[in-house]
Amino acid sequence: MKNTIGLAALLIAASLLAACTSVGDEAHATEALLSNAGFKTVPLGNLKAHELNSLTPGRIVKIGNGDVFVYEGPTACGCVLEGDRQAFERYQSEKFERDFHPAGAVPAAF
Repeated sequence: MKNTIGLAALLIAASLLAACTSVGDEAHATEALLSNAGFKTVPLGNLKAHELNSLTPGRIVKIGNGDVFVYEGPTACGCVLEGDRQAFERYQSEKFERDFHPAGAVPAAF
């Protein structure tokens, strides 16, 4: 009985660790795509109070008149990634390529 409970606890802990690693890996991949697309790291202090309130960690948020896009990652670095409309469009294009044409994938022959 004790072995069963211990094994169950171990499996649950391993599952939680895998989920955290997966979320961290995805956030790192998103940040890399944003940087490659032209987003720059800026301190949170550069944003206005109402802009800070609109941030959602792990999401890209349009602020101001819609020409500035901001991403706050899940880490507590005290910074955000900020880009203009062109950088956001490059990010969307690169993300589409990554998601639908993974590295090493061979297109089907017709």
